[in-house]
Amino acid sequence: MINAYRSLQMTSLFGLAAICLALAPAAHACPGRNNGARLNALRSLPHSPKPSSAQGGGDIVGMWEVDMTFSGGLYDHAFQQLFRDGNEIQNSGLVPPAEGAVCFGRWTQVNGKTFQIKHYGWTFDMAGNYTGKFILTATITLSGADSYTGPFIADIELPDGNLDPNAHVEGTITGQRIASN
Repeated sequence: MINAYRSLQMTSLFGLAAICLALAPAAHACPGRNNGARLNALRSLPHSPKPSSAQGGGDIVGMWEVDMTFSGGLYDHAFQQLFRDGNEIQNSGLVPPAEGAVCFGRWTQVNGKTFQIKHYGWTFDMAGNYTGKFILTATITLSGADSYTGPFIADIELPDGNLDPNAHVEGTITGQRIASN
């Protein structure tokens, strides 16, 4: 009796799933030959910055290996990814992951080959306690297609909202494009 009841439950479940699939509208997120009849989720998103090469400058979009230096030496060495939609992510090679090694940000084109980047990251002590928010701003200028340089300013906003005067750093950021091959 129990086996017959379970069999009936499974048959009903599969039958209901088949009906739902048959009645569901066809929506495809990937483009195909008949793009007009398909929903392309990526095309429906707003794209804030235009591709930088279309604005009379170079193309900043891509992956970069970055060095930040200041009067005291090397401040950070990181991988940075700049996306066409204006988003940016950077992963520090010097900050331990437990202290907050990843920052997220936005970039905009100022003019020609000059861009502004502002990114943020959470900071923690080695015990995992929240210690503030890292804020970096930079104005970078492409030198050719595969390198950039410019000034940066880094600060830490403490949990009370004030900037940590001991954490303020100003220096130079340089980037080298990482080839895709």
